[in-house]
Amino acid sequence: MSEGCKTNQPTRIESDVGVTVLGAGYARREDIADALRIAPRLVAADGGAAKALEFGFSVDAVIGDMDSIAREALDQIPEASLHAVDEQDSTDFEKCLTRIRAPLIVAVGVTAPRLDHGLASLNAIAKHRRKRVIILSGSDVCFLAPPQLALRLTVGERLSLFP
Repeated sequence: MSEGCKTNQPTRIESDVGVTVLGAGYARREDIADALRIAPRLVAADGGAAKALEFGFSVDAVIGDMDSIAREALDQIPEASLHAVDEQDSTDFEKCLTRIRAPLIVAVGVTAPRLDHGLASLNAIAKHRRKRVIILSGSDVCFLAPPQLALRLTVGERLSLFP
């Protein structure tokens, strides 16, 4: 954890517009830009801050246990935007979900390349089912389906339902 970060504050990111959460996993600049068109505020989940800076994006906040963010990235982010959460019972993505209040959260870079991170992200959106969360991952879009869902699909279009 970084020296000088706010620690264990009851961090709340309040937003009237959608928030993009950027993780440290695989994401292209275009993926982030697409997410920001839908959810224009950017919050990094720990090491996702370095990815944001690498692609030229500034972050509104960084939330996480701060074990994956390099000193060079920390030095470029105002201290007031750093929200360290000193617990190891949840992922950085889940730490973001529990601390963001917004009409929509679009997540990028929270599924790949590690299968365990992807599964943890899916578990987090199921666990926090009252939040409207969309995960973008390459050509895939993932969300917690409502109890009733009607879709119009064309023959051959791929759809995967995960119970």
